[in-house]
Amino acid sequence: MLILGTGIGGGVVVNGEIVRGVRNAAGELGHVVIDRNGPACSCGAHGCVEAFASGSGLSARAREAMGGALDAEQLGTNAKRGDQVARRIIEDGGRALGTAIVSLLQVLNPQRVILSGPLLRLGSVYMNAVRSSIEEGGMPLARGSFELIISTLEEPSLLGAGLLIFG
Repeated sequence: MLILGTGIGGGVVVNGEIVRGVRNAAGELGHVVIDRNGPACSCGAHGCVEAFASGSGLSARAREAMGGALDAEQLGTNAKRGDQVARRIIEDGGRALGTAIVSLLQVLNPQRVILSGPLLRLGSVYMNAVRSSIEEGGMPLARGSFELIISTLEEPSLLGAGLLIFG
């Protein structure tokens, strides 16, 4: 599952169990590197999918391209009004997310990938770019054997945290 908001969070479940890793650091899906020469990420690395496709990443791209501070919601509004620069930034972010998902498909070969979070409100501009990037990348066997699910949960990270504590 990937939660798309200011950052990109996530988690991996295998056979009903959350994959935690040796030091409980597994599931940092926003920090899958897709371009080692890409922009600096909040984690200290360069080129993480979060630096391209998260709300903060989209906002940084807008600052560079447009010279002003726009959040992801404003970018989406501008794109819907026909702003081609805003549209390109959102599409680039969606393609970056799709590239990261292809990597996850090839490494983990999951049954499904679930997307949730406020960036889904960017709508078809973002999601069409995600889907086309997945279709164009990776091994057909991996990308052809999973289901992409768009979640309607409002606060999936809070529900997940609650399940860890009370579940």
